[in-house]
Parts: sequence; C-alpha cells; structure tokens
Amino acid sequence: MPRILIRLFLILLISYGAASYAVPWLVINLFKHRLESYGVAQYQGILYLLEDRLADLTPKERSEQMPELAARFPAERLRMLPIDTSDIGAHERHKLMRGKPLVTLDADGLPEKVRLYIGDGQLLEISMDALPLDIDLIYWLTNLLIGAILMGGVFLWWRPHWQDLERLKATARRLGQGHLDARTEIPAHSNLGELAGVFDGMADELEGLLARQRDLINAVSHELRTPLSRLDFGLALVADTPMTPEAARRIDEMKTHINELNALVQELLSYTRLQSPRQHLEKTTLTIEAYLDSVLSAFAEPLEERHINLEVHIEAGTPVTLEPRLTARALQNLISNAMRYCRQHIRITATHRDGMLCIQVEDDGIGIPDDEKANIFTPFYRLDRSRDRATGGFGLGLAISREAITVQDGSLTIEDAPLGGAGFQIRLPQPQ
Repeated sequence: MPRILIRLFLILLISYGAASYAVPWLVINLFKHRLESYGVAQYQGILYLLEDRLADLTPKERSEQMPELAARFPAERLRMLPIDTSDIGAHERHKLMRGKPLVTLDADGLPEKVRLYIGDGQLLEISMDALPLDIDLIYWLTNLLIGAILMGGVFLWWRPHWQDLERLKATARRLGQGHLDARTEIPAHSNLGELAGVFDGMADELEGLLARQRDLINAVSHELRTPLSRLDFGLALVADTPMTPEAARRIDEMKTHINELNALVQELLSYTRLQSPRQHLEKTTLTIEAYLDSVLSAFAEPLEERHINLEVHIEAGTPVTLEPRLTARALQNLISNAMRYCRQHIRITATHRDGMLCIQVEDDGIGIPDDEKANIFTPFYRLDRSRDRATGGFGLGLAISREAITVQDGSLTIEDAPLGGAGFQIRLPQPQ
C-alpha cells in the first residue's frame, strides 16, 4: 500500500507543481492587458504624488530628493533611470513619452515594476522589494500545508480501497494455498464491490469444479475396489487348481497388475482426502528426535539391504508442533524417492529457526533437471527416467507430500542438494 500511495501522491504533487507554473503563465498571457491596467491603478496615487513632487525639479534636485522619498515608501524601491535604458523598446519608449505608465508583471501577474516619464530624459521607477525571509517562509509553509492536506485527502480516499485490495489479495493467497472456502467478504457498496463479486463468483465456480472432480475420483476409486476384490478372489481360486507352469506365470502377472491397481486406488483416495476442505488436523507437540526415530524405523531394513548410508542431523530436545500422520506420510514419500534414486548416501536435517520447523531430505543421486522441477509436484507427472512403474510409481507421491504439508499451512520445495542429487525442504510454522 505505501508504494502505490506514494506513487499516487507524487503524481498529484507533480501535477500540482506543473499546474502552479503553467496555469498562471497562461492566464497572465490571456489577460495581460487587464492585469497591467490594474497594476497601474494600484500605483496611480503614488505615481501622481511623486510626479507632482519631481516634475518641476532639475535632474540634480531629483537625485537629492530620492533618499527622502525612499524613506517614506519603505515597501517600494524608488530610483531614477534614463529613458534610453536597454530593457525598454521603441514602442514602450513612445508610450512613456506620451505620459503613460509602463508596468512589468511578475510570474504571479502582480506588478513588479512601474515606470513613469518625469521629463528631462528621466524615468521614475517604482519596484517591490524582495520578500523578507520570514514572509517568504510563510508562503512556503502555506504550500507545504496544502501538500499535507492534499496527502491527507488522498490517504482518506485511498484507505478503504487499500483495505479492500488487501482483502482481495489475502483471499487470493488463501485460495492458492488450497483454502477453497475463502471469500473476500467485500460489501457490494464498496468501489471494488463489483470486482469482489466477480472474484467470489469465480471462487465459487472453482470450489464447485474441484469438489465435483474430487467426488468423481473418490467415487471411481471406491467403485474400482469392488471388481478388483472380486478379481483378486477369483484369481486366488484359480491358483488353487492344477495348471501348467505357463498358466501359473500368467496368473502371477495378473495378481501383480491387480496389486498395482489397488495401490493406485489407495493413492487416489489419499490424494482426494487431503484436498478435502473438511480435512481435520490433530496437531501434536513432541520432540523432533523421537518423531523422526519413529518415522525412520520403518526404513531400517531396506536401507541395510541396499547398503545405503543414512545421515541424520537433529537439534536434540527441540519440541515441535505438527500433524504426525500427514507429516510422516510426506517424509515417507520423500525418503522412498531418495532411496530409489540415490547412489548410497541420504542425509536428513531437522532445524528450528525463525518460528519454522525445517526438515531437509537430500540424496547423492543424479538429481532433477531444472526444466523438470516446476512439474514434479503435479499429480501423475513422472520424470523420463522413472516412466516404468516398477521404479517410478504412479507420480502421486510428491503431490500427496505437498498436499500433506500445505494443509498444515507449511510448504514443500525442491532445492539443490550439497550431496549432488535431489533436495527437498519441508517448512512447518510453529506456534510462538
């Protein structure tokens, strides 16, 4: 808000400054004759008195009289000039010779100098003294007060707009974080009410669309379970009957395919469940070392079988608050991926800083190409090197991991790993 408010104020200030110079110049040039006649009228009395006093004197006597006259008119400067002074043109000189005063206007259209021909080739010039410093400061203070009032008016006008824009921005951020029930709640009479109405309508459509998509996936997944169970049961019955080795091999392959489908259905159900706005979180406060020990214990045997070195760095005794089930699911997916693609080294680091729990999982594998990093959290997206489901899974693991962390108002990001492979960082906000 301050940036856009400052920009708006600077535009108004520059416009005001430009208008302060351009408008007077235009008005003075349009009404110059009238302003000059008014200036003459202002000084008509002084001119009449001074002309009556000086007209019959010699040039020397006039010079002697000037100090006394100047003392009687402290706000003006009086002096005698020759009529052939350089800043007077032929037309103006002719006008002075005919006894008409000559007026010079300042930038504000006020008389700056008034000249009158006295005789003997001499002009009487009356000019205004420069403003005293305190008077000049008063004028500058006036301009500053005008600018401050202008700024205050702009702020009062902008403040409700800014509040509504902040509401709109916060709602958009919450929608982006998966809170599909977020709405702006901006009243219709607001200047942004129409925009907010369109935005809320879009959010309603988006929520309805995703809800229908979740319901469809959920329904299809549930419906698939029944025929898959029947197939699994039927194959079990068939396997009990005598058959050729080739038929037995085919039956085993079919069982493998059914197990894959069952795993896919389970992953789909997990993903749609995490996207549900009715997701209930049961956060628990515990020590990070005890929690990681419980998560990593399931990997002890596979790590030993594959001779993978697991390095764990934890701030011992640090209490953290998280949803144990969802966080464990995210960590299990990340560690499984690291085991799948590492050479022989995995590192897990857990720290607590700046009110955030940070858990990093990295490996020494070949890493993830830069052009693939933007897509790896997309459901069903698999890297080229993992197209085979035997090694690459269904492409839902990282999507589920991100959803499991996002519903806790956290974040899961990919970063370069010092070990040389892929690195992932979980960030979970902690209560103060």
